[in-house]
Amino acid sequence: MRPPGVRPLYSAKEFLQPFDWRNQRAFGFDMYSEPERRQAMDRAWKTGKASLSEKVQLVQETQEDLQRGVLIFLPIYTDQAQIPGATNLTLRGWAFSALRMKDVVNSALSGIINPDLEGTGVLVFDGTEPLARNLLHDNLNLMGSDGLSHPSYEKLEIAGRTWLVGVQLASRQVGPNGIGNAFWITMLIGSSISMVAALISRILVSNHLSTRTALAVSEAAAKELSLSSTVFEESSQGILVTNPQGRILMANNAFYKQIWLQVCR
Repeated sequence: MRPPGVRPLYSAKEFLQPFDWRNQRAFGFDMYSEPERRQAMDRAWKTGKASLSEKVQLVQETQEDLQRGVLIFLPIYTDQAQIPGATNLTLRGWAFSALRMKDVVNSALSGIINPDLEGTGVLVFDGTEPLARNLLHDNLNLMGSDGLSHPSYEKLEIAGRTWLVGVQLASRQVGPNGIGNAFWITMLIGSSISMVAALISRILVSNHLSTRTALAVSEAAAKELSLSSTVFEESSQGILVTNPQGRILMANNAFYKQIWLQVCR
């Protein structure tokens, strides 16, 4: 588990899917140790609802194709109940999705097929202000440049946080009539917001179900291990387990008693 240190609560990543090289970088990382993640995790814990974090540096990221990211959490209770506002629910952990924002937004916008929108800028900010420090996505790298001149913004409320989605049409679309401009801005902002929200929801539900399945498998394995351990220890027959080289790995109480009786004789 990392980072090291004594803390009142730990929440290391125990199950990741897919378990590829990128996710392996995050395996064992204690998300609850960082305030940005902890705030979203606590909100999910207390409300029983999906909770989105502020902008974070994903542990999975490398310097190659480095992306801004956020995390979305859903609490899992030991009794499998998820009742908003309920009390005395014992938390078991969280299902979560790490969202690489360029991938998320590009996937959402891929559903909008219109050649007239080529060259359109899309900016996503964490919060209600279009500030550079809050930038989550900027497909044309317009932020801080002269190219950002006439964006239109709309707010997106999702999982306990507010995003600001900005759209700037290509200059050829901004004409004297203004009709096409207003229409395409409204269409693109509305479509991108709904698609981003739908995509995030799909990712969360998919990973939540995968986590529940993994927990069920883990519980079944733990029960089988417990049963095997009980049979091993309570058996009246002496049992000795060795490796191929003959080194003793374990032995039960009955075996030790038999050895002791032979020694006493």
